[in-house]
Amino acid sequence: MVLVEQPSYFPILAILRRRALQVVDIHSDPVTGIDSGAFRALLETHPIRVALLMTTNHFPTGVTYSPAQMEKLVSIAAARDVIIVENDMFGDLSYDDASRITLKHFDASDNVVQIGSFEFTLPPEYGYGWIACGRHKRQLLVTHYMNGHRLRDGFIQRGIADYLAGRSYDRLLRKLNQKLGDRMRQGIAILSQHLPADCRPRQPAGGFMCWLELPSSTNMAQLSGALFEAGISVLPGPLFSLGDQKGNYAALNFSFPWTEQNLNKIEQLARIITRGEP
Repeated sequence: MVLVEQPSYFPILAILRRRALQVVDIHSDPVTGIDSGAFRALLETHPIRVALLMTTNHFPTGVTYSPAQMEKLVSIAAARDVIIVENDMFGDLSYDDASRITLKHFDASDNVVQIGSFEFTLPPEYGYGWIACGRHKRQLLVTHYMNGHRLRDGFIQRGIADYLAGRSYDRLLRKLNQKLGDRMRQGIAILSQHLPADCRPRQPAGGFMCWLELPSSTNMAQLSGALFEAGISVLPGPLFSLGDQKGNYAALNFSFPWTEQNLNKIEQLARIITRGEP
């Protein structure tokens, strides 16, 4: 059995569905993340073998857990011999310059498998993924080759390694994260001006997605048609859950510059949400 957060990174949910695995979810608060007490209770009452967690710049909520909370989750999982797969794909996209802490920092028992990617920080041709798997390396390699996968171009991998060894990547991240942070703050301010007070866009700690909470009566799936016709791309909340949950939530990509065209789309989005029409 696999434990996932709700909401979760939706490509992972699609993989779990294709493999027909047993899955149980745990609520992830957009401000504080998952509750450690609820996490412990689920591990004690369900035959969970793997927990899929994203504790830094969570997609789509943008929450980053405190170091104390991360340490507690690792300790709880280790006590039950549950493997944590830490999705760190968006870990480099933090708005502040504080030293980055991950679940792997507290992994004294080598129980955390950490996955990441350069997909969102380097050009597409260098968007390789990586895994820090410790004692699980042999098992993962066997699975990798049994599924017909092979390592990609070694020259590109060497080029990425050489680039990371210098300071250029750090400079790139500082510029990228400052730009993303500025656009996110501006986007939330603009959105808040056009939406009623009971609509709450969440300020993320990093990344480029804004998690928008709407009144409980709102059904984002029903509004998808009007949004599509208006040329507005929104990810409805149910996409990030196992069922039809989170129907009054939506994820918005605020990585783009705030041109006049995009400002007009925000106004259209607000009208559709509040009135159900463009």
